[in-house]
Amino acid sequence: GANFVPKRLLSYRAPQKMRKKMALGLAPRTTLPIHDFPVDSKPVGKPAGKVLSPHSGPMRGTKVEQSATTPTSYQPRRAVGESLLLLVLLACLGCGQADSTKPVEPPPEIAELSFAEQVALGRAGDRKRIECDLPVTASHLTEVFEKPEQETWLRDLILDGGTVGDEACEVIAQLPALRHLRLRQSPITDVGLAKLAECESLQILNLPHAGSSSGTGTASDGSLTNEGLAVLATLPDLRLLRLGGGDLDAESADVIAELKSLRQLHLIGVPIDDRGLRKLASLPKLQSLYLDDAAVTESGWDWLFAEHPQLHVHVNHQHVDRDPNHADHSHD
Repeated sequence: GANFVPKRLLSYRAPQKMRKKMALGLAPRTTLPIHDFPVDSKPVGKPAGKVLSPHSGPMRGTKVEQSATTPTSYQPRRAVGESLLLLVLLACLGCGQADSTKPVEPPPEIAELSFAEQVALGRAGDRKRIECDLPVTASHLTEVFEKPEQETWLRDLILDGGTVGDEACEVIAQLPALRHLRLRQSPITDVGLAKLAECESLQILNLPHAGSSSGTGTASDGSLTNEGLAVLATLPDLRLLRLGGGDLDAESADVIAELKSLRQLHLIGVPIDDRGLRKLASLPKLQSLYLDDAAVTESGWDWLFAEHPQLHVHVNHQHVDRDPNHADHSHD
């Protein structure tokens, strides 16, 4: 019929002039290009429906006869390429998953690095804190911090190993951005404390083993006295003070009461009595008070909790049950 294309035309290629006219719409299109549809040379049966071309779309009014082996859809070469590309991508993803299963070694803890290694990381911009459990001496500090005024990156200096004496305090005091200093096992005396008082950026000063064991309380024998303690009043933003040393006495409370910026105070082995407790409680910004081996009586504590219930209090490393803020604090 007029609506069917004879089977033989499927393998027929129209002359070039005719194909140009067909492309310009000057001649009716009655054939399909041979590369658009697979050719079957076997005898055909009855017409089976419209022929779809992936390039030209559905052919209106054009039907062909198809055999049982003639496919009814066309899979273009582009689809094959896309399939291959998908396989390559899946293979790459598989490789990535395989690599991700390899164990990744965690970075070393900061305290496990040497003092010099941590300084190098800080200078590279990876650290603002030094926390070292390994032995550090004054010679280490002097050698590494050859120009301490240039170490603008350092905020926290935590030295829990070794002995750092007064001679190192002059170097430490020149660190321009230092806020937190902790020196364990370091018997800092009046001389070193006077140097540290020159570090105006200091906010946290933790010296649990300051002073000497002589017990005479005089600066001449290399101890920490109330006179030396008074220089800390020059620090404009000292917020936390932790001091330990047998050379301080009950009168130390009068000196510490002049450190008006204090928020947290921890005294170790300082024999603060009831009168001294009242002086310390007068600090206008005080929030936390820790006293170990003090000489405060039961009536002294009664007065404190009655008059200053907002204070968070530790006595001899223990929470005080009467403290209403016993669960609302942090330790340094």
